[in-house]
Amino acid sequence: MRSRLRIAAGAMLVALLVAAPAAASALTVRTELSPDERAAGLWYADRMKFDQIREQGLTGKGVTIAVVDDAINLDAAELRGADIEVRGQYCENADTGESLPAISDDLNRSHGTSVVAMLVGNGVAADGGPGTLGIVPDAKILFYSADSKQVNKNGVTVCEAVDPDTGELQKDFTALPDDPMEAPITVGSAFAVSRAVEDGADIVSISSVASIWEGPVWALAEAQALRAGVPIVAGTSNPRMGRSVEEAMPYALNGVVAVGGVDNDGNVIRGQNTYGTDIEDAPGSKNLAFAAPGYEILAPAGNESWGPSLASGTSLATPLVAGVIALGIEKYPGTSAFQVLQAMIRTTGGEGISEPEWNGPTYGYGIVKPVAMLAVDPSQFPDENPLFVTSLTDPRCGSNASTFDECAWAIMMPLPDEVWPPNAVPGSVDTPSEGTGINAVLLLAAVFILLLLIAAVVTIVIVRSISRRASR
Repeated sequence: MRSRLRIAAGAMLVALLVAAPAAASALTVRTELSPDERAAGLWYADRMKFDQIREQGLTGKGVTIAVVDDAINLDAAELRGADIEVRGQYCENADTGESLPAISDDLNRSHGTSVVAMLVGNGVAADGGPGTLGIVPDAKILFYSADSKQVNKNGVTVCEAVDPDTGELQKDFTALPDDPMEAPITVGSAFAVSRAVEDGADIVSISSVASIWEGPVWALAEAQALRAGVPIVAGTSNPRMGRSVEEAMPYALNGVVAVGGVDNDGNVIRGQNTYGTDIEDAPGSKNLAFAAPGYEILAPAGNESWGPSLASGTSLATPLVAGVIALGIEKYPGTSAFQVLQAMIRTTGGEGISEPEWNGPTYGYGIVKPVAMLAVDPSQFPDENPLFVTSLTDPRCGSNASTFDECAWAIMMPLPDEVWPPNAVPGSVDTPSEGTGINAVLLLAAVFILLLLIAAVVTIVIVRSISRRASR
C-alpha cells in the first residue's frame, strides 16, 4: 500500500502518531475600543476593495456557503437581515450522549458567529456604530454546528458524529484512537462537511483544526467534495497552538484550500505572550493555498460581552477566502468553483494573469486579490482543482520525489485514484468502488480489530491449556 492515507491509518493503529487537541483556530480578542480603533478594525474591507466589488453589483447573491463551526448567535446585530439556515448540531458528547445547542449566545461559543459575520455581516453593531462587514452579505449560509466542548485524557475532542434529523450515530465517520485499546470516536465536523456537500453547498468554510489521526475520516469528506466540485476552505493553525504534529485536519488534506492570515502590512500574523510581546509567526502549511486578512479585525463578540472587538486569527481569514470564491461564481455564472480557484492562483500578483507560483508554507500562492480575480473570466481555465496534487512535478512535492510518499508535503491524502476509481471521469460524483484506497482504510481498521480479538482468544486458550496441564 503506497498511499499516505494507508500509511497514516496504519500508524494510527500502532500509536505512532501523536494526537493533537481538536480546537478552533482560536481568536485573540481585544475589547474596549476607541472610536479610531473600531474604525481601523475594518481595514480588511479597504484592503480587499469591498467598494469596488459592490460597484460591480456583486454581493454573493445566489451562492450557498456552508459554515461548520461551534455555534451561532442569530440575535447578533451584525447578522440581522442575513440569509442563514441552521442545520443542527452534528456532535454528540461521547460520555453523556448529550448535544449542545447549535444556536447559542454563550460567549464561550461565539467563534461561529464571528466567522459567519465575515461572510454576511451587515456592518452595523448593536449600538448603531461600525460592526463587522461581510464580503458576501447576500450569500445564503448553511450553518452546521459540530461542537462538544468535551475532551478526553489526550486532549482530543470527544465528539460522536450524529445526524441531527434522525439522532443516529454516523459510524462511517469513525476515527480510530492512537491507543488501539481505547474506544474509537466519530468526527462530527467531518460528517457535517459531508452533509453540506450533499445539501448542495457551493463552498464549505471551516475555521477549526483537529488532530492528525482524524486524517482518514477527513479524507472521506474531502474525496466526496472533490468529486462534487465543492472546495473545502480551511483555516491553518495560529501561532502558539502548541501542536505536537506539523500538520492538522482538515487543512492539510490534498486539495483543501488552506488559508493563512496576514496583517495590514501583509506580514504573517504573529502570536503574543502575556506581556503583549510578539513571539512567533503562524506556521502556515506545506500545502497553503492563500493568505488573507486576519489581524485585529472588527468582530461581533468580545471576551466578556457581545459587542465590537478586535480579533486576530486564521479563523477570520478563512471565510474571506470562501467569500472570494463565491464572488467569482456569482459574476461568472456557469463557471465552477474550481475554475474560480484557477483564476485566484493566477491573480495574486496584481493586474492581469500570471503563471501560478507557490511561495512556500506561509503565503502559498499569495494574498488573495478579489478585484484582480474578478477581472479574469475563469471559464478559460480547466475545470480542475488546481490545489489537488496529481503530479510529482508539483512544487509542493519538492524536487526529488519519485513517488507520492516521497513528496515534501507531509500528508498526501487522498490520492487521485482514491478519489476517482479507475476509468471514472474526474469531476463525477460517483461513489468510489469497493477496494479503493479510502474504503481500504476502513477495511484495514476492521482487520486490525479482528486480529486483536483473535489474538485475545488465542491467548486465553493457551493460558487455559497451560493451566489444565499444570493441574494434572
